Amino acid sequence: MLQPNKLHISTKMSGKMLGIHALNTNTLTNEFCKHMNQTSTICGNCYSYRMLDTYRKSCTPLYQHNSDLLKHVMQWDDLPRLYTVDFRINAHGELINLNHMINVHNIASKNPSTVVTLWSKRRDIINKYQKQYTQPDNQILIFSNPVVDSIMETPPAGYDKVFNVVSDPLNPRINCGSRCRDCTIGKGGTNACYTLDSGVDCIVELEKN
Repeated sequence: MLQPNKLHISTKMSGKMLGIHALNTNTLTNEFCKHMNQTSTICGNCYSYRMLDTYRKSCTPLYQHNSDLLKHVMQWDDLPRLYTVDFRINAHGELINLNHMINVHNIASKNPSTVVTLWSKRRDIINKYQKQYTQPDNQILIFSNPVVDSIMETPPAGYDKVFNVVSDPLNPRINCGSRCRDCTIGKGGTNACYTLDSGVDCIVELEKN
């Protein structure tokens, strides 16, 4: 049952996210997502849009609850305590505004033993955030490159890593595709997305169809 001032944590993700806990928001009501879904970028083929509009409709009230809370700076005591090694921000959804990012920062600060990784295309918000805050050591920011088949080798300013998507299943640059929990790319079998010093800052995945 949802508590009015508490975020809903998704503990039963599926597919490649199996075994990863996540904090999601409602893609369908995010103004940035709605705009990008009408473009020729990867967002025009958004898996979250399809899922939340069809067979995962039951999740939308939970994710909307999170959206409503995260667009305002939350009280410290209302932020979640995390009990996992790593934690995903935006398996569904995108940053709503700077307050949303401040909440992510505070969640990471409150949970120093958990690696909190955020995927975002919102360079405008990340740039504002980086000018005002010192990023916690356990927080990783990954830029989601919106352009398919145009691999960015280096993360934009303010980000730690970059996530790319390609359409050719035979592309030799693909280094992402297994379940996140079982990921073996990087040094010593570490998970590239949830390890700052994995040695892998350019991540490439096959486009989902």
